[in-house]
Amino acid sequence: MLNHILDIFKTCTYDFRKFSYKDDPLSHLFDEWEDYYKLKWSIAKAIQPKSILEIGVRYGYSAITFLDASPKASFTGIDLNIDHFGGEVDAIDWAKKITEEYDSKFVIADSQEMDEFPGTFYDLIHVDGAQNGDSTYNDLKKAILQGRFILVDGYFWTQENFLSSSTFIKDYKFLIEYCFIIPGYAGELLIKVDEQKVKEYCKARKEKNSLAIKNLYHSDYYLENCGGFQEYKQGIGKALLYPRLSTLFMLSDVQTGQHVLDAGCGRGEISYACAVTGATVDAVDYSESAIDLSRKYFENETEIAKQVNFSCADITKFQPSKKVDRVIAGDLIEHLSPNELDILYENISQNLSKDGAFIIHSFPNLWFYEYGYKRKRRKVAELGGYLSPQPRSYYEQVMHINEQSPRVLKKQLEKHFKYVLLWLASSEEPIGSLNKKYSISDCINSSDLYALASNQPIDLDQVRARLSQPILTGDERSKITCSVEQSHLEMERDTRTTLQVSVSNDNSFPIRSVGETAIHLSYHWLKDDEIYHFEGERTTLWPILLGDSITDIHCHVLTPEKPGLYVLQITFVQETVQWFDADTALCLQVQVN
Repeated sequence: MLNHILDIFKTCTYDFRKFSYKDDPLSHLFDEWEDYYKLKWSIAKAIQPKSILEIGVRYGYSAITFLDASPKASFTGIDLNIDHFGGEVDAIDWAKKITEEYDSKFVIADSQEMDEFPGTFYDLIHVDGAQNGDSTYNDLKKAILQGRFILVDGYFWTQENFLSSSTFIKDYKFLIEYCFIIPGYAGELLIKVDEQKVKEYCKARKEKNSLAIKNLYHSDYYLENCGGFQEYKQGIGKALLYPRLSTLFMLSDVQTGQHVLDAGCGRGEISYACAVTGATVDAVDYSESAIDLSRKYFENETEIAKQVNFSCADITKFQPSKKVDRVIAGDLIEHLSPNELDILYENISQNLSKDGAFIIHSFPNLWFYEYGYKRKRRKVAELGGYLSPQPRSYYEQVMHINEQSPRVLKKQLEKHFKYVLLWLASSEEPIGSLNKKYSISDCINSSDLYALASNQPIDLDQVRARLSQPILTGDERSKITCSVEQSHLEMERDTRTTLQVSVSNDNSFPIRSVGETAIHLSYHWLKDDEIYHFEGERTTLWPILLGDSITDIHCHVLTPEKPGLYVLQITFVQETVQWFDADTALCLQVQVN
């Protein structure tokens, strides 16, 4: 398409000036605009639209240009008829005059106040670039649902317009077949809409129950877009690297012999972690792709896999074979309608064991998107930056049919459970409002919601303990040691590698990589008995190192830039407190090549 447009442009003789208004205040720019309108003419000639919509008409130079190139097209123009945003009062009268021989009509209105543009569908929608950033973004958001091609005028004209248009492309890339930019006077951005994807998107946005959008939960979603997909791919040794999942696992406090329901198991990380701990697990998801990925997660884990029952089923109707000690719902409830949640909550309440608990994480806290994010946008704008008006990803827009606020979540849970503990937090600080009283500002700036529900009283101190790591004494630190099979190693220089380390915790209590005083596995590099690099990369302890246990951890190591013989000193660090004693560190000779 781009080559076709440029080939037409090379031979184009169109001159907009024969239609120009003699008293146009910008007539001194007409010579500069000659190629500008030739390019618009060439674009319309290449596309040959049957219907055209223009937002921001002014004197109608673009309108007549498009119609001259595609004379059989119908044209609709929307203009505010004001003297700012690049407009001129009553300029639209001239636009009407020069297009009167064509199928044209004009609407005096503010496109920003429209939920959708007049008419149903257009082959070409021209979005005038002489707007502020959000106006351009909002017009594009409507245009992509009603157009085959979108032409953004003045892509480079202002910083605001450039940032808003580029942000739109990022936000709505799933609905775009292709797009390209032609430089020139102000820059033209041409977007080709993927019409089939738009139909699917619009259909999904209208649905209010999870079964209607079941086909969206495919492997590409889980492996390229679903939260934690990058950590999933990095999860050597099946470590829970994604903070939300590791928090859920710690909150669950799963014990050997317990029975767990992983509700909406997704890729299977939580199911695996619970099974390794010694629990039996019902891994349930209504997506066949999710169940396939979950099964794959247990490849070469024959004994552990025996502890897991995989079920491709509707979680609101699933009946476990016996009472459940823990039900874990990570990023599930925002995908279910209020009615579906009532059914789910009642079902879980009836199937919990006497001391059973229901553990929930939901993103986003609706207050965060509705209030906190908007405040953040304003602050960024004051600094000259730009954040998208749409904080939600494509999949959030179509899959989040019931985003939760703290009040709504707590109220609905209390209909089905005697005891409910709910708090606001972030993935970086999951203990959140459990540790301090939150102000209104704290509440709207917290992105995550966590909840525990049970039919038995919930011990708040125990919950806090699961999400924090106390400062260890010297004697307690000495009981955490590590070992490797090799004592002499060879590694490539300036490379990030992994080393399997066996970590022993001889304390009777678990060690956690969580909170401000988290404990991580790390290292120092020494050369010639001197410190070469002190602050090694941190590796989480899976994120829990159980008491009186030995666990294999894949330690992440970045090697020195220069070749030579080094000593790799593997040790632990309690963040904001101290490194463990040097005499308990594991020292390995490493030839770096």
